[in-house]
Amino acid sequence: MEQKYVPDDDFGSFLSSVQRAVNQSKSHEASMRIMHTLSQNKEERVAEMMTQVKVSWADFNDGLKYLEETGLVEMQDDDEGGLLRLTDEGLRWTQTMKMDSNDDDEGEH
Repeated sequence: MEQKYVPDDDFGSFLSSVQRAVNQSKSHEASMRIMHTLSQNKEERVAEMMTQVKVSWADFNDGLKYLEETGLVEMQDDDEGGLLRLTDEGLRWTQTMKMDSNDDDEGEH
């Protein structure tokens, strides 16, 4: 049985989750698109997310599974097909990525 990632509340586990997300294979491009969308909305309906991410169902499903296993997102099942949201770890990850992006933008001036 595969063990699900359980984050600690320390900086080491945060860095580990960032490294896993950044070093994933190209077949998981969907997970980066999911994270980008959630970084703007914090939560989204799964059906709406699929239309925004624009990848095949298989790639979307693989990306979502990867993000859940790494503890960056969680899905709440409901009658409307599910709600996808960032975990605390995922929120820290997206905030760090935004800071890195802002630093890169400032260096180009």
